[in-house]
Amino acid sequence: MSWTSIAWVLPKKIKSLGLENFFRLSEFKKKWDEILIKAVGAKFINKSKVANLKNEVLIIDCLNSVWANELKMRELRILEEIKKQRSDLKISKISFIS
Repeated sequence: MSWTSIAWVLPKKIKSLGLENFFRLSEFKKKWDEILIKAVGAKFINKSKVANLKNEVLIIDCLNSVWANELKMRELRILEEIKKQRSDLKISKISFIS
């Protein structure tokens, strides 16, 4: 019997189960506030969180409708920063909900 490294097996298993996007989104969620700081400034951190990514639409859950509106007005800048930092995620639009 030969041993196989988990570092070789795990990525293949994740891919075969169709879980790649789940793990990418999980990593992206951790970096959300960092992306906001670079895109629109520090006053926007802790006001929203990544809820989901479906059909290239990133769904962001905001504290309330005021923050959702403020972020919506800055959507293009946020999208540009996302594309700089995470070219592996296909995001064409952001939906800000409260």
